[in-house]
Amino acid sequence: MNTLPILVKPYIREYFLHKQNLGPEPIIERRHWLGRLISSIISFHPLDTNELPDDYRLPSNIAKLVTLNVEVTFPIKIHQIDMHHMLQMGNALESMFEQHLSFYAKGYFSYVVNYQGAVNKFFTEYAISEELISKEAAYKVVERDYKIEKDKKDALIKTFVGF
Repeated sequence: MNTLPILVKPYIREYFLHKQNLGPEPIIERRHWLGRLISSIISFHPLDTNELPDDYRLPSNIAKLVTLNVEVTFPIKIHQIDMHHMLQMGNALESMFEQHLSFYAKGYFSYVVNYQGAVNKFFTEYAISEELISKEAAYKVVERDYKIEKDKKDALIKTFVGF
């Protein structure tokens, strides 16, 4: 097995190491969703640093990232993996966190019509510390996703209704 150090924001590490996600000592097989993500990212060359957001591109922001170590059970050539691969994986995990948060909030919203309550419940359920990410920042992720979905729905209605 190889240990793969993925650079992520502290709250991303906290979320994925929760027992309901990867667990405290993740061991990843190739067929696992993260194994597939790792395989996809490390097999892609060349990578363009300019494609990454500032949080994963600027040295001052990279210095704030922490390591999420995962054991992989499949063969990888660790010596061929560079910093950009680790940053690309961290960025992908952040996107997945945002997607999970939005899906959780939508599901909770159908039960109790309150997105802020959904974010609070998400933080409680996954033991996410507000010292690492504020609930306000998480609420903005949910709000942005809600607006995107609403705009899509409105555009679809315009298409079928014709105005």
